[in-house]
Formats: sequence, structure tokens, C-alpha cells
Amino acid sequence: MLPRRCCSSVLALVALASTSPGYGTDPVAPAAGVHSAASVATGDPSLGLPAFRRGMWEHRRTQISRAVGKPQAAIMRKCGDPSVEFKQKVAQLKQRGCVFNPLKQDGRRYEASWRCPSPDGSILAMRDTITVNSDTSYVNESEARVSRGTTHSTIVATRQGDCPASAPPIPPPSPKR
Repeated sequence: MLPRRCCSSVLALVALASTSPGYGTDPVAPAAGVHSAASVATGDPSLGLPAFRRGMWEHRRTQISRAVGKPQAAIMRKCGDPSVEFKQKVAQLKQRGCVFNPLKQDGRRYEASWRCPSPDGSILAMRDTITVNSDTSYVNESEARVSRGTTHSTIVATRQGDCPASAPPIPPPSPKR
């Protein structure tokens, strides 16, 4: 079993992307990132989920909304440390005024929900379910609700290996407190 640390940030990236400028006016707007955030009973979404390995990650995202009707697909590859990135995104979401509900866990499956104010004054409600396959693979199913509609996304993330030598260095994980 993986250590229970900071996969919750997987959920934070989708939420952050969903609260990007313009998202409140178009629920199908493409997200800048491909992840999202979770929470534990204390309300701190950076706790409670397993850590992921640093390296080259591929994110295959499929998104569908009522406005577009047909699935929109995207693939993103980047060198990174999802565990570190998630903590950073959670902090950004908190700064935006997002309110997190307690994290629910059932084995390797985690469910999180939260609400964030959107730029148009409406409230963005997010619900994410992440299934952790290993420290190198997860599936994130998200639902974002705004006044104009609901968007569903599925992200399949897989670590592809180590980062190439030419890649910018990945920041080291923050020390544990």
C-alpha cells in the first residue's frame, strides 16, 4: 500500500483549472492543467492521499459537457512531481476562497468535493473521484457544476519514466512538518 500523503492535490489541479478566468462563463473551457484537489476532515485538502513518484507523466483527458455534446480529448506530457504540484495547487485554491468537504475513502478510491467562487460571481461546485492504481498511475473522474451547466472529465495519468536530462529540474518535495 502507498503512503497516505498528498495525492489529494490531484484533485486540486482540476479545480484550479476550472476556476480559471472564463470558466464560469463557459463550462467547457479547456483547463490549463489536468489535475484537481481533495480534503480530509480537518478541511486541509493536502492531507490524506498517497504520494506519487516524480518523473515524466502523461495525462489523457476526456471532457464532455452538455454545451458541446461530444467528448473533447487532450493528451499532456510533462516532467513533474504530482505530489508537490498538488500541494501548491491546494494552497492556490484556498487563496481563492474554496471551501472543502471531508475526504471520503474506500480502499484505493478517494472522493472529494468543494465549492469555489467563480469570476462571474456564481459558485463552482466540484466533485472528484480518484482511483489510485499505484504510485505511478491513477484515474481521476471529475464533475464541475456552474450556473450554465455541468462538465464531466476523466483523466488517466501514468508515469512514463524518468525525466530527460534536458528537462528543467523538478523542485524537491517540501520538508514534512
